[in-house]
Amino acid sequence: MRFFLLFLLISPIFGYIQEIQEDQDQEECVEEDGLQQDAGISVRKTIYTTRCRDDYQIFYRKNQKTAAWCLKIKFSQNPISQVTAKKMCAEDGAVLSLFDNEEESKQLFAKLSAAETNNQFVRIDGERKSHCHSDQSIRSDPSCRAGEAFNMLNSQTDPNFTKNSFLPGDPNYAFKDPNPNAENCLTIWTNRQKIIDNACVPSPPQGPIRGVLCGKEPED
Repeated sequence: MRFFLLFLLISPIFGYIQEIQEDQDQEECVEEDGLQQDAGISVRKTIYTTRCRDDYQIFYRKNQKTAAWCLKIKFSQNPISQVTAKKMCAEDGAVLSLFDNEEESKQLFAKLSAAETNNQFVRIDGERKSHCHSDQSIRSDPSCRAGEAFNMLNSQTDPNFTKNSFLPGDPNYAFKDPNPNAENCLTIWTNRQKIIDNACVPSPPQGPIRGVLCGKEPED
């Protein structure tokens, strides 16, 4: 009888300890290997603990290059050349970048609209390949069509979306620098929400460039 009464007294304690252990096991399951058990089925769960600094916005990507990337559009009252654009990004530990997908494109264009700036062009990553220069306006070589004509230095971005985002008729003006009509760098044309090739100098014939798209790795 005494043993039975003692069992009744301590059994709730064992039950409480078991519940605590089960909770700890579940937490370890999520934190260590990202797995959750539900009805006997293992479901892999991706947990992001990264963030962006310096007012950069984080974007989660589905390409094979990176899972997350931080982007920011920086502005200047002075016109921006391609060389200056790279320096502006480097100040933040970033590089000249591109958008990777439709969602990034929409959000960035929304930010440009909200900025209420008269700036029509934003510099992005991309410089014409040397073999794609020509004495003619357009190089007929298939490897120099659309986005294929440009080297993308930002390896964390899948360039395929950019290659399909050109304004109809672009790229063109593949003349060699310092031809004043040469357009060997890339910009976003904010009014048309498209990518165009543009001169690498601060103030191309289309108008001065006062914005630059920078990107960098998120931090833990």
